[in-house]
Amino acid sequence: MLATWITLARLPLLGACLAILYLGSPPVRLVGVALLFVGLLLDTVDGLVARARSETSLMGSVLDIAADRTISVNKQVIAMTALPDFLRTTFEARKERTMFIIGDGSLRYADIIAVIDAAKGAGVDKVGIVTEGMRKGDSGN
Repeated sequence: MLATWITLARLPLLGACLAILYLGSPPVRLVGVALLFVGLLLDTVDGLVARARSETSLMGSVLDIAADRTISVNKQVIAMTALPDFLRTTFEARKERTMFIIGDGSLRYADIIAVIDAAKGAGVDKVGIVTEGMRKGDSGN
C-alpha cells in the first residue's frame, strides 16, 4: 500500500512541476526541474518499496517482453516457467484483473500468445496489448 501512495504522490508533484516550469521565472524554473527529478526518482523508489514489502498494486500490471524473451512484470524479472504461478498469486486478491503486455517488435507471435495463455490461465480477466506506436504516442493517423 505504501508503494501505491508513493506512486500517487507523483501526480500532484507533476502538477506543481508543470505549473512552475510554465509560469515561473527562469531561476524558479530550476526548482521545477529539481521537482521533475524527484518525481523520476520516486518512480524507482515505489518499485523498490513494493518489492521490499512484497506489495502488489491494485492498478493494472504491465508485463514487458524484451527481444531476448526476458519477461518482467511491473519491472520485476520473472522466468517464463514461473509466470503462471506469479500471475496467479499477483492477481488472486485483486478485484480488477487487468494486465497490459508490451512486447518488442521483433518477437514472434507465438511468444506473445504464450504469455496471454499464461495470463488467462492465471485468472487475468482483461489483457491489453501496448503497441510500439502507442508507446511513441502515435495516434495511428
